[in-house]
Amino acid sequence: MENVHHSEDLEVFTKSLLAAAHLVAAGYELLRVVAPRSAADSPRFGFSPAARPAIERFYACRDEVIAKLPADSPLRNQFPAARLRGAR
Repeated sequence: MENVHHSEDLEVFTKSLLAAAHLVAAGYELLRVVAPRSAADSPRFGFSPAARPAIERFYACRDEVIAKLPADSPLRNQFPAARLRGAR
C-alpha cells in the first residue's frame, strides 16, 4: 500500500493526507503526526492497528477507481501502486 506502514501490534502510518482524513471520518483517532525527516518529505499520520482493515480497503477502492480510468489518463501516473510494510 502506498506510504502505509504497519505490523500486527504497532501503529498504522500513512503519508497520505486523504487516507488519514478517510480514517478520521471512519471514526479512527489520529494518534500522532510524525514530522518529516526533510523538507522534501511528508509527515506520517499514525493510527491504532485497528485502522489497518479500513486503510487497506481505502487503497483497494482507490486502485479500483484508477483501474477504470482510460489507459492514457494522466491521473493513472499520479498515484503510485500502494505498498504495505512493517512499521519503523
